[in-house]
Amino acid sequence: MEEYIEKNNIVELKQFSKAIRYEQPEWHTILCTKMTMYFSCFIRSCRHQHEQPVKIIEIDKATGEVLE
Repeated sequence: MEEYIEKNNIVELKQFSKAIRYEQPEWHTILCTKMTMYFSCFIRSCRHQHEQPVKIIEIDKATGEVLE
């Protein structure tokens, strides 16, 4: 399910629920009865990841020092 969320750029729980309701009914049952909080947090994390710019950190391989 996580892979599906990532591949389809799901950023809202409602979007995920709607997408799987008929396409993956067994997933929908799990989402609604057992894993709502987990997937809500997972999707929120995906949304925030898209909102935050990625900061690339360079490390000197010889010393292990973080380069500015």
